[in-house]
Amino acid sequence: MAPAPGPLTLHCEPAALRAVRQAPLQLHAVLRNAGDRPCTVDLGADGLQALRLHVQRPDGSTAEGLRIACSGFAADGEVDLAPQATHRIAVLLQRWHPFKRVGAYRVRLSLQLGDAVLPAAPVVVSVMRRNAAELSRCAQALLERALQPGMAPATVEAAQALAWMGAPEAVPALLQLLERAPRLRGLALQGLAHVGDAAARERLAQLAASADPELALQAARALRSQARPG
Repeated sequence: MAPAPGPLTLHCEPAALRAVRQAPLQLHAVLRNAGDRPCTVDLGADGLQALRLHVQRPDGSTAEGLRIACSGFAADGEVDLAPQATHRIAVLLQRWHPFKRVGAYRVRLSLQLGDAVLPAAPVVVSVMRRNAAELSRCAQALLERALQPGMAPATVEAAQALAWMGAPEAVPALLQLLERAPRLRGLALQGLAHVGDAAARERLAQLAASADPELALQAARALRSQARPG
């Protein structure tokens, strides 16, 4: 692979993450135009498709070049950068890799720009033993952020993080999100599918029989998906 063209740089914030198993692992990839001319960078569908994740697991095994599947109605990923300007990309690591094992991971993000690759420095991700109380607190905090008025990026990021937890402790928050934020209903249903336990399946089955045809269709799709992606 060739190096990335032009004076582009990529780094991750923070440089280290620490969380209990099933809590969201969130960071930002910061793309910077270090040159003196404007440039346009294509980040792929939804502004994420060009990102690759490289993982070294606690046992030393690796997974290279992981990518996410884009949605059927993906947004354009082109970004215009003025000289010295930056663009922050919200990255929820569980969308690329499940991080099911306890221990220290070494992860590295890169941008695939055509035939060129722009790498970031590695990030150490420490996954600690599962803690139900901490997961409940985390889910509630994400719910409060997701319920803020409007559709600001931080609001959607919080809802996505809640949806990808896959923890039974997240179910009460997901049900509140479903009830109180119709605009985020798809993420709430996706989150119930990710949990996949009996209570979540039962709730999805009830919603699939809803008199609201759109809700019933979304719930039926979530019920069929069940298996967690990535």
